[in-house]
Amino acid sequence: MPTNSGKEEAGISLKTSDAADPHAHGPGRHTIAPAGRIEVEVLKSIAEHSRSEFDRVHKWYRWGAAIMGIVVILGLYFTYDDAATYRTEVREDAKNQIEQIQQKMGIAEEQLQLRLDSLGEAVAERIDKEFNAEHIRAMVMDAATVRTREIADGLIEQKVTSATESRLATVSNEIAGLETRIESIAAEAASATDVVRAMLLAQADDRPAFDQLGVWARDEQFAFRTEAAQVRQKILETHDGPLVFQHDVPWKPGIDPNALSLEVLRQAYARAPARTRQGLVTYIWGRKDFPEHERVAFLAHVLSSDKSLQVVAAAGRRLREVSGQALPALAVDEYLDWWEGEKGRTGRPNDATTRGAER
Repeated sequence: MPTNSGKEEAGISLKTSDAADPHAHGPGRHTIAPAGRIEVEVLKSIAEHSRSEFDRVHKWYRWGAAIMGIVVILGLYFTYDDAATYRTEVREDAKNQIEQIQQKMGIAEEQLQLRLDSLGEAVAERIDKEFNAEHIRAMVMDAATVRTREIADGLIEQKVTSATESRLATVSNEIAGLETRIESIAAEAASATDVVRAMLLAQADDRPAFDQLGVWARDEQFAFRTEAAQVRQKILETHDGPLVFQHDVPWKPGIDPNALSLEVLRQAYARAPARTRQGLVTYIWGRKDFPEHERVAFLAHVLSSDKSLQVVAAAGRRLREVSGQALPALAVDEYLDWWEGEKGRTGRPNDATTRGAER
């Protein structure tokens, strides 16, 4: 750091030079007139004083700046030293805290491990103890039994379902076959009942029942075709046998039938019972005064519409005589076919006997 010693030495040297011998010769010699020597000295003194004051003030500024720099440096030093120390202390404290926490965690971990080991041993011991108990074995056996049943039931159900479905299909087919058979038997029974009923009615003079027997006898698919044909044939023979009864008309007293017209007799026929109708057929056929054509037409009407086999057979026997055909009296279809061919012809004789004689 610079000082004012040099300047002071220069001033001393100046003063020394000024105080030297005035008669001496050299660089420090002044050749000032004596009259102005005092002013020079005063000025010199003032300059030196000013310089001295300036140097003194300058010196103090320099010392102040130096002191301030030292203070700043010391402050920075101590500040830095305190911060570094603080950071070091913080690091050491944190490190100590971490070490303590790690120690505590290690102790806790050891304690926890010991606790877990103890708990595991206790659990294992409890499990062994419980599974050695009778009720636990029973519970396990029950659970195993239930599970086994569930599995077995599924397998059994599957097999049973498969077998059952197959068997049910077979049974269903068998049932369907039985139902069909039952329906067939029921139909046969109904048919048999109908056949028996028709047989009885036909033998009791019922014309519609007799016609139904004829339909069944011609049906090759009918189950009782043979029986129907046999009964029908028997009835045909019965109405052509020697024991055919003839019935007379019970005329009311005072009535002269020969005076009755064919139209009146036809009206009486329409209202009369079966026996009376049979007698009227015989009577009308015997009335020779009626044209044969009209009498045959009356017989054809009886064959096609009367409900009594006895009356139909009476008309059939008369048509057998007229047609000259060797047919049963109840051969209704054959006689009607013949009449369809005959009724359009002209020039027919009026007497059936004459016509039969001509043939």
